[in-house]
Amino acid sequence: MDTHLPGYGADPAFGPVPLHQYLAALPDWKAWAVLHIHDEDGRILLLHATESRGWQHPGGHTEQDEAPHEAAERETLEETGHKITALAPLAVVVTPPRQDRPGRFGIVFDGGTMAAEQAAHISLDPDEHDDARFATLDQWRHLMPPDRYARLQAYDDARRTGRTVYLSAPD
Repeated sequence: MDTHLPGYGADPAFGPVPLHQYLAALPDWKAWAVLHIHDEDGRILLLHATESRGWQHPGGHTEQDEAPHEAAERETLEETGHKITALAPLAVVVTPPRQDRPGRFGIVFDGGTMAAEQAAHISLDPDEHDDARFATLDQWRHLMPPDRYARLQAYDDARRTGRTVYLSAPD
């Protein structure tokens, strides 16, 4: 079995690097994905985390062999009780790796518009979230820290303009 990848990890002085050695040298990244969902009045859905993370979109980390849009859809179903399809990506959010922790990248997908019937019947896991709320951007401004609000505003701008944004965020 060939344990070298031609063109990957080649060291000019020593030739190809074994695949396991090349892969071990890559930085560690974790992926997450969420859905940016509106109601029929154009308000944005966020869930309040029971742990001190505050208001957040439905979604979460990817599992092994799971694409980001699949993670967003799975987590949204688990967190709201509703199957919502991930539409176009609105944002890519990157937190670079540090010595003490892996890098993280997230994709914020447009989750479309939730029907009033669905919005009235959101089912939360009390161990994870204690509130679900639809609010306008201006209302969210007063409920979250400025840096989180700026990201929320960028996601909503991307949805309105159809232009995906790239954001670098501290952890």
